[in-house]
Amino acid sequence: MPPDCELKLPALEATTAAAALPPRTEVLQATIDKLHAHQLELKSQNEELRRTQAELASWQAMFFDFYDLAPVGYCTVNPEGLILQANLTTAALLGQTRGELLQQPITRFICTPDQDIYFLLGQQLAATGAPQACELRLRKPDGHSFCVMVWAVDASEGGAPVRRLVLSDITLRKRAEEALRVSDHALKAISQGVVISTPDQHIVSVNEAFTSITGYSEAEVLGQNCRFLQGPLTDPRTVAALRQAVKTQVEFSGEILNYRKDGSTFWNELTVAPVRDQQGRLNHFIGVTRPITERKNAEAGIRIAAIAFECQEALAVMDAQQKFLRVNQAFIDMTGYTQQETLGQTPQMLRPEGRHPAAFYDGVWRAINNTGAWQGEMWQRRKSGEVYPARVTTTVVTDGQGQVTHYVGSITDATDTALREHQREQAEAAQRAALVREVHHRVKNSLQGVTGLLHQSARQHPTLTKPLQQAISQVQGIAVIHGLQGRADSALVRVCELTGAIADAVASLWQTPVVVHIPPAWQPCLVVEKEAVPLALVLNELIVNAVKHGGQTPVNIDLCKSERPDQVQISISNAGQFANTATKPQQAHGLKLVAALLPRQGARLVRAQQGERVITCLHLEPPTIGPDMKAPYDPRPDP
Repeated sequence: MPPDCELKLPALEATTAAAALPPRTEVLQATIDKLHAHQLELKSQNEELRRTQAELASWQAMFFDFYDLAPVGYCTVNPEGLILQANLTTAALLGQTRGELLQQPITRFICTPDQDIYFLLGQQLAATGAPQACELRLRKPDGHSFCVMVWAVDASEGGAPVRRLVLSDITLRKRAEEALRVSDHALKAISQGVVISTPDQHIVSVNEAFTSITGYSEAEVLGQNCRFLQGPLTDPRTVAALRQAVKTQVEFSGEILNYRKDGSTFWNELTVAPVRDQQGRLNHFIGVTRPITERKNAEAGIRIAAIAFECQEALAVMDAQQKFLRVNQAFIDMTGYTQQETLGQTPQMLRPEGRHPAAFYDGVWRAINNTGAWQGEMWQRRKSGEVYPARVTTTVVTDGQGQVTHYVGSITDATDTALREHQREQAEAAQRAALVREVHHRVKNSLQGVTGLLHQSARQHPTLTKPLQQAISQVQGIAVIHGLQGRADSALVRVCELTGAIADAVASLWQTPVVVHIPPAWQPCLVVEKEAVPLALVLNELIVNAVKHGGQTPVNIDLCKSERPDQVQISISNAGQFANTATKPQQAHGLKLVAALLPRQGARLVRAQQGERVITCLHLEPPTIGPDMKAPYDPRPDP
């Protein structure tokens, strides 16, 4: 109650007491009535004043609650930036008491890099007169910094200009924004597709990997139900399990076949997890999809390879050092070795002794490493020691850099195949031999018919006897070859037999003894087929020359071996002297024929004079002849 009101009350009370005395006049009574009315009015005013004071105290308390205890900071600064007023929140934000803040410059608490932002805020306020806002980083006296949102407005108090600032701590929000930004970059960087959907499974966000995997753009995906990637080949059991997990709001993990925008299928490993708020209420579902098509294809390939590995063909896998890593059951059955017995061993364990030289195996592995594969036949040995023919294929396995990592070998028992092939070759050889014998027989008969005609001509034309005998001798030499080749072993034309047959034919034609000497236990040599006819003509020409130039005296032919068993020397000895080829052109013609027919390799001719006899030596060796590995030849006895 105001003091002046309380001073008037005693005077009123005195007047009231005086009025109790007997009235003197009506004027005095009227004055008393007025004073009494004033008294009542003053009491009413005093009660109103008390109510106003109580309301004022209530409003002051409310102002304290709203101002000092507000969740944001309030402060007032003068044009020089000094703090004039600050609430308790501002003091708590800046780490000082309210008294310590007063008269301090507000810029003292603004981080140096943000000073220009606050200066620009002041310029915008001055230019526009409208409230402005900005974000600043403030620093406490202990050096700890934090972020605030500042709202500023210019005003006046008591006619003086001031600036009122509202400070809201946004540190947590900024951290959340930074975490969200990092998460967004992480979602864009990871290779897994990420999809976020509402509780009713409508998509609200996807990352770039998801759009890359599915082929859909983000705009095409947003708002879609998560089931839009499923198709006819999607396993309904997986779909049912996924729906049940979503319905019960639990995590799901599994593999599912989905469809891209272009209609192609892809396998993905899908994980779906519910996201709840702080009260445990479902907010979203997050799905992470990782494409595993390559892995599924690889797994299918492994399953197929595992089935193929256990096929009927023996298979072995080796490392880069050619050591066995794994063999299949067919390999075990074929070789007799168990899986454990082969581990760490090399294919050398299957090599039989004496079948192939070391150079053969070196060549095989050289071909494998140079060309990437080798296929052929070789002899193999079982654990029991049995040797058998096998068809072997070895292939190189390399990594992405072309380095050898493994070898894969397959073995097929070729025993039956080799037997059938051998039987087929024998049958073909027998058929060919029969045909060849028939041809040689017919050629021999034809040549004998020719010689008969030549003999008839010689009898009819005595003057042509010698030339015709020369021709008959050459034809008979060829007929001898065909006669020998027409035997059971058509390919076997022995040097000794050829020499003896031609000697007999010449002796019969020229009526001159020709004796062939062959040592006992003679190891025959064979004439190669392509040189048989030329060599027969050479022998015929040499023996005929010996008969003719020896005066039809006996001719001796000796067969002997040279330094090697596959070398044969045929010595033809006849009486007479070397003839001058210039004076005897017929002899020169014969020598030219021999030189033309003589094989270029494996045959040479040497002539020498020994006393009264001429010795003609024909040396034969490979490749014109070769050793005959069959039984030794039993020569006929010398006459």
